[in-house]
Amino acid sequence: MKKKILAIILTAALISGTAFAQNLAFSGYFNSGAGLTSSEDSHTLGVFGVDSERALFRFRLNGSYRNEEKTAGFNFRLQAQDNTSTPLSMLAYAYGYMNFFDSKLSLTGGLIDDSAWQTADWWINNDVGEGTGILLKSVNLIDGLAFGAAAYTNSITSAVDLKDVRYVFSASYTLADIFRVGASFRAENTVANNSGMLIGELRILAVPNLTAIAAVSLDNLQDFDDAGNIVISETFAYKISDEFNLGFNAVQFLYNRSVSVDPGFLFNLWGSYATGSIVPRLDLVYMTGGQSHAASYHRRGYVNFSSAAIPYTKNDSVFSARPSVKINIDSKTHLEIGDVFYMNMIGNDSAIKNVFYIDFKWSF
Repeated sequence: MKKKILAIILTAALISGTAFAQNLAFSGYFNSGAGLTSSEDSHTLGVFGVDSERALFRFRLNGSYRNEEKTAGFNFRLQAQDNTSTPLSMLAYAYGYMNFFDSKLSLTGGLIDDSAWQTADWWINNDVGEGTGILLKSVNLIDGLAFGAAAYTNSITSAVDLKDVRYVFSASYTLADIFRVGASFRAENTVANNSGMLIGELRILAVPNLTAIAAVSLDNLQDFDDAGNIVISETFAYKISDEFNLGFNAVQFLYNRSVSVDPGFLFNLWGSYATGSIVPRLDLVYMTGGQSHAASYHRRGYVNFSSAAIPYTKNDSVFSARPSVKINIDSKTHLEIGDVFYMNMIGNDSAIKNVFYIDFKWSF
């Protein structure tokens, strides 16, 4: 009798485990590469991932589980990269959720990273921030409308005072095949450097093969007249044919200060043409009020005035040209070989730098 009971328990466990495994999914990628940087008086070899925009490497493992009824689940991400120092720092997010009313309302708790209101433009490509906390989200209670209210902290292991909580409110509306508009607001708090923030976005969906996005970020809202930072980002791309893609990105950096500060502007024109598994591409960038990043040579590796180590003006600029070739080894693996040339013009001086690089990415 005992053997029968044990057999029943083991069979039930096996069935439960199989059902659990069927609803458990994994994905991720590994990215790294090497670059030879040459300037007027030095030549250095470094390890850098262009695709992930990280020094050394990035390894990312995503996991998700959803029950059969689709009413509950959890998501997690383990990530090792250049700034990983402890096992806990490898945990990018881990949260559980419950869905109600045919998934039109959800409650999420844990270390949260929800991309529902992340902008899709080239430069900002972000939301106002998340963390450990709770998120109440509604999707399509009214057709096309999504709303979220959340409270986050920066601590995983300990309680925090209410004044340190980040309160975030987000909303978006999508008119199918016409447009999507969204905004996220973060209230002033102590953990986020006492910074209130607002991000807004508009996506045009009406034109086939066209990507058209405009996003804006307003920071330091609590002292916006004297310390406000404004970033406006426009992203356009058009798929001319199955082989030929053309794009243009523009960014404007505006600053509210007690003294006059010149704005900065960045313009990026790019085009690619696929010939089978080989995809040649050319990127051209011109930026005023900034410079190329000292060590990072990814496609957004530029520094505007407000985050530069020394003050720049509209007369300080950088021009870069990046020819590259992506070799798609298979649907989940590619190799990129490229060369990026920078000319930074600071005052009456110019500094030239060139980086020849190889970048590898494997997805699973």
